[in-house]
Amino acid sequence: MIDRVTPAVTAIAFGVVLAVLLFVPFVAREYRWRGDIGVGRLVVVLGFVVHCWALMTYTLLPLPEVSPGFCATDEYAPQLVPLHFLDDFRAASGGAGALVRDPMVGQALLNVALFVPLGMFVRHLFRFGRFKTIAVGLGASLLIESTQFTGVWFLYPCAYRLFDVDDLLANTAGAAFGLLLTPVLDLVGGKPAERPLTPRRVTPGRRLLGMACDAAAVTLTGAALHSAAVAVLVLTTGASPSMALPEPARAVLNAWLPGALVLLVPTLIGSGGTLGQRAVLLRPALPDGALPGKARLLIRLFFGSGQYVLLIGFADLGPGELNRVAAGFILGTAIAVWCTANHRGLSAWLTGLSIMDTRMPRSKFRHRKGDPFTPGETILVGSLPTFEPGGRDLRSLVDPRGVGAHRRQDS
Repeated sequence: MIDRVTPAVTAIAFGVVLAVLLFVPFVAREYRWRGDIGVGRLVVVLGFVVHCWALMTYTLLPLPEVSPGFCATDEYAPQLVPLHFLDDFRAASGGAGALVRDPMVGQALLNVALFVPLGMFVRHLFRFGRFKTIAVGLGASLLIESTQFTGVWFLYPCAYRLFDVDDLLANTAGAAFGLLLTPVLDLVGGKPAERPLTPRRVTPGRRLLGMACDAAAVTLTGAALHSAAVAVLVLTTGASPSMALPEPARAVLNAWLPGALVLLVPTLIGSGGTLGQRAVLLRPALPDGALPGKARLLIRLFFGSGQYVLLIGFADLGPGELNRVAAGFILGTAIAVWCTANHRGLSAWLTGLSIMDTRMPRSKFRHRKGDPFTPGETILVGSLPTFEPGGRDLRSLVDPRGVGAHRRQDS
């Protein structure tokens, strides 16, 4: 009996792992190429990653054990006759019921169905034309069949699965059929955004996505540093790979050093945003839009994501209850994003800062506090943020009807 569950579970597991590893680069890419990102888009891309793994697992797994007679038979001699499966259909006896139960029929239909999502994903995500999408399906099928024919590119002494030209035809037909179903993905993932350089509103979802990027980057960087340290010790001292590092080392490698690389260093350079904020094109700003000073940025970091990193680091040194405190702090921070004005969050509220889109033209704002606008200068219009009371609100200077340009009159 053919196992259909193991390849599916393996594809989902590896797909999720790869999605986590590529999460921050993907978010940064989407905001720069499309202007924003939605839940539907995330679901479609995750489905594409899992499907790519499914193509490999369903066609290569399970991997066989090499026995003494592994290559003694010609059971997996290549089948190079196009449409040979029709002869198998004609040979089936017992009417339509027997034909439906025939495993060869089921295999042929599976070969078609397995490549239908590929045609949909390629057409939707990459906007390839019809012929190019079909060519991608053919190329992917040829790569899989060649991998089977060469015994996973000569890792095995001979082929352990059949190279079948009918599989190429069925897979390519499945990709072509997927073209017809692409509008389904357009409904879920949305169509390409227009004007990706136009500033967008600062929403709670966008703020939380930036926080998730920070958390993912800190966690993955910590895991990489911890693994590298263990690998060095194993190679230099012969220690066991399962060894536990000292508590201070774990605090530094798992929390504090990743926090410095992902949160502290980006805060001190450029726009002052953390790595996650930069991924979603956000930055902290004074109420009038000017860049804050380093001291205020550091205070904001301390009361924000930096506090979480400190807590989980101290949890490695002392009581494990600090992990619960850190989780409660994250929950409170997320709630504050929804409850504070303009979704600026707790740390920005405490330091008197706002959060704005980095695509806002810098010409709108004073580069230094107290630097007035020049009479008659042109102010570019985008999606202006709502500034705090008492700050310089530029909405009265622009055309409220949309994107354009407005020239301030001399006072």
